[in-house]
Amino acid sequence: MSQTKLDPRLLDTAVALPAMSGAALTGLASDFVLLATNTPSTASTSDFTAFDNSTYSSYIFHFLNIKPGTNGSAFMLRTSTDGGSSYDTSGYKYVHHGYNTAGNEERDYSESAAGVYITSANNWGGASNESLSGEVKLFNASASEYTKITGTVSYDDDQAGLYLCNASITGERSSAADVDAVQFLSTSGTVTGTIKMYGVK
Repeated sequence: MSQTKLDPRLLDTAVALPAMSGAALTGLASDFVLLATNTPSTASTSDFTAFDNSTYSSYIFHFLNIKPGTNGSAFMLRTSTDGGSSYDTSGYKYVHHGYNTAGNEERDYSESAAGVYITSANNWGGASNESLSGEVKLFNASASEYTKITGTVSYDDDQAGLYLCNASITGERSSAADVDAVQFLSTSGTVTGTIKMYGVK
């Protein structure tokens, strides 16, 4: 086997090649793209309309320290089929399941709800140092089928003792229609924090 000696000049930053991104070297576009960032502070909803269903097969929403304006409310998701001009307020199914640090099961579900609940109904804590972080994924939004939604979150509930909860969520709106906008909201009061929307090719 032949060997090639490393030219020591390549270790000299004065003559070495500059750092370059992998995308620039390969010419390939990223398959995971930040599309929008919302930082609600006084609004009751956080809407995302930066959908491009001809480009992206799925969307991921990251929640960074989301807090309700009203202690003991719930965090939920609604979908739109008209670009966010309106959001559907009925016909959702969801299953929410997890446990808190007291060892209690956090379980909620519905066959006919006003949205997909991301927290268990009416126990999302909004006191000092209480918040929610995690992610929700929305799959194949362009299809005229029931659009599936899954997620995992960590949040503090409103019980005495500041219990930490982990939860998994799955849901859909039972309508054979595409989804081209999403709305996040608290069932009572405002929502604060940061939500990022990513497109996945």
